Amino acid sequence: MTPDIKDKDYIYTTLNNYNIYFDFLCLSYFLKKQGEMEEICDNYVYQIDKKRGSNFSKSMSRDQAMDILSKYYLANESELSNKDIKFTKASYDFMEKRKASIAAID
Repeated sequence: MTPDIKDKDYIYTTLNNYNIYFDFLCLSYFLKKQGEMEEICDNYVYQIDKKRGSNFSKSMSRDQAMDILSKYYLANESELSNKDIKFTKASYDFMEKRKASIAAID
C-alpha cells in the first residue's frame, strides 16, 4: 500500500528524514574538507547519492557511518556550532533513538 502523501504524519516524517540526511551530509562535507574521517564520510555520502556511489565499495553501512558521525558531532558540538555546523531537532531525535549504538563506538 502506498502512503497517502496528503497525510501530515507522512509529510512530517519524510521532511525529518531529509533534514537528517542533509545534516549528516553537511557534516561529512565539512569533515572531508578538513581532511578528517574521510573514509567514514565517503561511506555515508556515497550511500546517500546512489548515482555517484554506484561503483563505490563500502566498508561500513550508512547507519554505522551515521553513528560515528553522531559521536563526533556530540563530542565537538560547541566547536562545530561556532563554524555554523548545527543539527536540526530531527537529527537530535535520531541520535537520541540511537544512543546505545553511538555509545558503543570506541
